[in-house]
Amino acid sequence: MTLIPGNLLSYNAQSIETDTSAWTITSGPGTLSQSSAEALDGTYSLLCTSTGAGSISIVLNAGVPITAGETYQAYFSCWNNTYNSVLIEIDYYDSSGHNLYVLENPAAPYVLAPGVFSQLSMVLTAPAGAVGASLVMHPQAASSGNLFYFDQMYLGSPALAVTVTPNGSLAYNEISVSGLTGWTTFSIQRTNPDGSQSIIRSANGISTGGVDAWTGFDVEAPLGAACTYAVIVEQPQPDGTTTTYQIVSPAVTIPVSSSVGWLKNLSQSALNTQVTIQTLSDVKRPSRQQVYPVVGRSNPVVVSDVLTGRTGTLSLMTIGTTDYQSILGLLQPGTTLFFQATPDDYFADMYFIAGDVTEQRPAQTSSDLTRIWQIDFTEVDSPSGALTSIPGNSYLLVTNFGTYQNLLDDRATYLSVLDEAYGTGPGGI
Repeated sequence: MTLIPGNLLSYNAQSIETDTSAWTITSGPGTLSQSSAEALDGTYSLLCTSTGAGSISIVLNAGVPITAGETYQAYFSCWNNTYNSVLIEIDYYDSSGHNLYVLENPAAPYVLAPGVFSQLSMVLTAPAGAVGASLVMHPQAASSGNLFYFDQMYLGSPALAVTVTPNGSLAYNEISVSGLTGWTTFSIQRTNPDGSQSIIRSANGISTGGVDAWTGFDVEAPLGAACTYAVIVEQPQPDGTTTTYQIVSPAVTIPVSSSVGWLKNLSQSALNTQVTIQTLSDVKRPSRQQVYPVVGRSNPVVVSDVLTGRTGTLSLMTIGTTDYQSILGLLQPGTTLFFQATPDDYFADMYFIAGDVTEQRPAQTSSDLTRIWQIDFTEVDSPSGALTSIPGNSYLLVTNFGTYQNLLDDRATYLSVLDEAYGTGPGGI
């Protein structure tokens, strides 16, 4: 195991893999020891055994250098053998070693569930004049013999990081987030080229699940135009408050080619296919109004509402069996689809339901596989639900498993072959 990126504590202070010398009990009824009975990181953790009832202060022996005005994060995980509580504290010091500020969180002690590791976290800004800081852990023992195991202690800059990688061949952005340790839930919000903001599918207030990293896909990102992503993390506190922090990615752009768009199924993104745009028809936005003639008046009374979404016809071309089957497979279920044209087409991304579909043969030769698809569309709202299958997955990838038994061992159903990401297990690519 290694030091958590961004941690200002030493690895031994973080994970107690050498000894307990980084920590001292300055007050309260308890003793410290190194233990392998419970651990999150490495083999050992810091065990505090109470010798009576009361609050115990476990203090980092050597403070770490910090910068006034900068944002810092502190967290640790604690396991206990009964329903005890614990507090997390940060002490700030000036250049003369005077204690400037003490911040405890939460305001009310956090009650620990027995037999599992629970995590306390807070994000805070160093006060003016501060040059150093120390982490303090406060277990609240109910009686003698209470056991508290501490592991993954962290004090440093918020470790949250995000990397966004555009994929032009499959028209999505891959988003990788790290530094989720210390947070309970997270969301990812895209800022679009027009300044509007959208929470991406599959990352809307989801649990971190106790893992430090997450990777997902944004298949609704704009084509050929820059966008950014904000990762927003939260840690609810027992006193009713919520610690929140966010970071923003650099701008990224999915490259596009002229006259090439994408037709997508947002619930089965492995079916997404690139399309050649033949023409885009005139767009109609039907009105919503009712006209009431009134006796004795020349002019009627009109009751109106907002315009409806776009209606019209998409004209797409396929030139072979593969893209023919791809478009047919997307249209056949009658579900909501997502169409993206290029910026040069001046046709905004659209969720739609396909109406009548006309399959034209432009060539007089019967063996010519070229088809022109005339697809009547009605614009609708974005469908709900999380992204399931992974862009680029296909049944062809099962050949990577080598044998059918390897496939059975790693994928429970045929649908999971389509839905689960590759990259781990015997069939990983």
